[in-house]
Formats: sequence, C-alpha cells, structure tokens
Amino acid sequence: MTVHVAPEALGLLGALLHTGVGLRIDGPMSVRALLTGPLGLDTGYVEREVSTIFLDGHPVDDIDAAVVTPGCELALSGPLPGVCGITMRRDSPVARMRSSIAYEAPHDDAKRGAGTVTLRMFNFVCRDAGRHALAAGVLVPRARLADALAALAREDAQALRSARRDEKEVAPEVLFAWLRETPDEDTLFTAISA
Repeated sequence: MTVHVAPEALGLLGALLHTGVGLRIDGPMSVRALLTGPLGLDTGYVEREVSTIFLDGHPVDDIDAAVVTPGCELALSGPLPGVCGITMRRDSPVARMRSSIAYEAPHDDAKRGAGTVTLRMFNFVCRDAGRHALAAGVLVPRARLADALAALAREDAQALRSARRDEKEVAPEVLFAWLRETPDEDTLFTAISA
C-alpha cells in the first residue's frame, strides 16, 4: 500500500521507524552499501550525520567491513548525548572502552540470498533520512501501521492526502478497517510526501 502524506506531516510516521520496520535487501551487503543503495542516502550525509550505528546490538566503526545480512537488525542515529554517546559513536576516540562489545565480522558464511533486515532510526537521522526508508517501502505489521496512520490523521486531518491498496485508491476509513482485519500480518508500506 502507498500513502501520500503532506510533507510537514511525514515526520509523524517516525514512530514506525523507532520501533523497527522491515527493509528488503537482495543479499548481504556492507552497511555503507545499504545506506547509500536501498536507502538512497548521500555518502556525505552518511559520513557527517550517521555517527552511531548498531548492527545486531553491537556498535559499528567500519561501515565498509560491517556486513548486513537477512535477519539482522540495524539501528541508526546521530550523536547520542553524554559519555555513553561519545563511547558508542563511530570511530570514537574512546572506542577501546567498548572493544568487547564492538561489531566483528562473523567467521562463518554469511546468509546468502534476499531477505529482510529490521531497520530502526532515531533522532534527527530518523527525521532527515526516514523519508528515504518510507519511500523505498518497508514491511510493517498491519496493527502498528493502522495505529500510526490513525495518529497521523488525529494530529492533522489533512495530512493523509491519498491512499492506494493494490493499485486502487481507497478511503482512509476503508484502509484502517482492512489493516485491522489481519493485524499480525506484515504489509509493504510506502509513504511519499506530496
């Protein structure tokens, strides 16, 4: 399904990205390749702004060596506050303090083939880059999607400009009812600012 959302309201869908969405990938790829490929982020933006990256719960320093495979969880953030934030930041001067938890490439064969990665985004990275993820299309459980779209509509009745399901225009109330019929199923969701 695809929705067209007022540009100023697109950020209201950020809660979906905080809790995690599925992003399809064609196979294993470096973190950098995922960020600049499927997510469509500019290399300069990645270097300047995406300063904190966790892959399966491990802080990542080298985004070219860290490999994302189907089933992984990738969390992206800008700088985090305090000593903890400095320590977890990519290429931190105090990275030695977290060497025991830092990401290391697995020694076994990576999962091959296409699959889904769980993507989470926080703070201004979510605000700035979340629109790229939503435009690329993400997998979201229907109940969460219904809640997010209903919250969007409550916040701004004009924010949801149009919705399409299976290439057909649908009214928001019809869309919400459909999403709630099978709340545990995932749906491929695309949000575009219009």
